[in-house]
Amino acid sequence: MSTHTDPTAFDPVAACDVLFLPLADPERRRRDPTRALDAARDLDLLVKVARESAVVEARRANWTWEEIGDHLGITAQAAHSRYAKAAAVMLRPATRWPEQPTGAP
Repeated sequence: MSTHTDPTAFDPVAACDVLFLPLADPERRRRDPTRALDAARDLDLLVKVARESAVVEARRANWTWEEIGDHLGITAQAAHSRYAKAAAVMLRPATRWPEQPTGAP
């Protein structure tokens, strides 16, 4: 069982080959669907990461939730519900460590 979750750790072209080439050979798909299932999961993760990144960039460019929802084919409320938390985390200013007092013993 494959357990990787890093969306950059696989080849999307190879994943598409694994998913779509067996359509011409259903017997091959019945023998071992493991690779196709793993590829489908990996592609799903890649799409999720790409969509969240695009939403963060849209918010950084001051797009409204309505504009984002329109482009994703969902309502503004659905866009906000799905992506507001990720966007808030990604757009939060970096936290700095407190300054250390100079000359401390």
